[in-house]
Amino acid sequence: MSVTYKSSDLLPVFTAQLVSANGTPIDITASTVTLVMRRRSDGLRKAFVATITTASLGKVSYTWASGDLADVGDYDCEWQVVYTSGSKKLTVPNDSYFLIQVSGAL
Repeated sequence: MSVTYKSSDLLPVFTAQLVSANGTPIDITASTVTLVMRRRSDGLRKAFVATITTASLGKVSYTWASGDLADVGDYDCEWQVVYTSGSKKLTVPNDSYFLIQVSGAL
């Protein structure tokens, strides 16, 4: 998956459904989900707490705030799920990353 934004963009809201390797939705009830981004060129890391929209179906969203996309570049990204019990952590996808490209605004 690849998504492109301009550095001044705040929309569209970034949405996703977290699924297992076989495509089954992951139940994220009683968890915190974070979007983690790492810029390929220099390792700059950003992390944003997502909103869980439908926990039983693994649906999440993140609404960009001013400055979130200020740093131009290609970012390897993943979702990190931490269940409130604290005993479980899950990374999605667990075998790769998805790409968010941030281009400079004119």
